[in-house]
Amino acid sequence: MLLVRSLTVLVLLMAPIQALAIPVTLDVQTGSVPGFSYSWLHAADACGSGGYWMCGTTPNQTVTGSLTANQTGNAFSGISGNLLIGATSQVVSGSLDFSVASGASLGSLTIGSLGTFDFVNQNMSGPANGFSGGVISLWGQNFAPSKTPVKGGYGIDLSFKVSPAIPEPSAALVFGLGALIVRTGARRRTRKA
Repeated sequence: MLLVRSLTVLVLLMAPIQALAIPVTLDVQTGSVPGFSYSWLHAADACGSGGYWMCGTTPNQTVTGSLTANQTGNAFSGISGNLLIGATSQVVSGSLDFSVASGASLGSLTIGSLGTFDFVNQNMSGPANGFSGGVISLWGQNFAPSKTPVKGGYGIDLSFKVSPAIPEPSAALVFGLGALIVRTGARRRTRKA
């Protein structure tokens, strides 16, 4: 009976701990996969063939650095830090939620003087605007909601490797509380005998 009570208390204690946000680091990656290259900022002026990322007078600028965030499942809140875009450091803030339906907003990142970049779940066949295998892939622009390239607009393609910012303490806490409960119950049983 004591064991059942102890396990019940342990399960009740675990439920709220699992719902807590976990601090994570988002490290920018560079590279490419079919249909998606990253991490860079590009002009998004309207133009003819070749795609809007080929337009404008602003050359593509590499994005480097890392951000911090709080992860709860597939959602990332409190995203903050600095990214180096070309030779300019930009302060970043925002939130993203990858559990939204197709066509819905994943969230946005405000990137210093460049404005707010919006990301939409477009149900793409490639990795863009997804979170899988500990990697966030983003493809967005700072001219939403029109989604029509505008003179002076920018597009951004990002990839982040998600890593725990600190070791996960909740498992040790749960096991420690469970051991304490079992020990307390055993002590009571010994006294009654």
